[in-house]
Amino acid sequence: MDGNRQKKGRGKVAWESVHAVVAYETHTIIDYNDYAFVMKKVTTNPDVPFGKSFECHVQTIFINLGYGNCKMISSVEAQFLGRPPMVAWKIKNAMYNGVTDFFVAKGEVICEHAVRERAEAEVGENAA
Repeated sequence: MDGNRQKKGRGKVAWESVHAVVAYETHTIIDYNDYAFVMKKVTTNPDVPFGKSFECHVQTIFINLGYGNCKMISSVEAQFLGRPPMVAWKIKNAMYNGVTDFFVAKGEVICEHAVRERAEAEVGENAA
């Protein structure tokens, strides 16, 4: 992204600058065993509006289904530090949408690499 976004309104087109925002993340492995592991991620964005008043809590479970298959289950929660601002619903919606988009993209990348590895393994077996 070049840092600019097109803005349209009332027949006029203008460009506004989109600034990069720093996010701070803490990842914790909550549980793990031979069949699954659970990760918790807490993200803060102090530079966005109302950023010091909320945290994004994401929990992800990766389950080994065997036979080269796995399952990923994710959940997200907006936690407000103190009294939620009047725009809390907007913050929650943006958070849920962003996290959903992220996990859809992550799942697609995981599937893409799994298919590629499986194809390479089959080529190796056929060559032997």
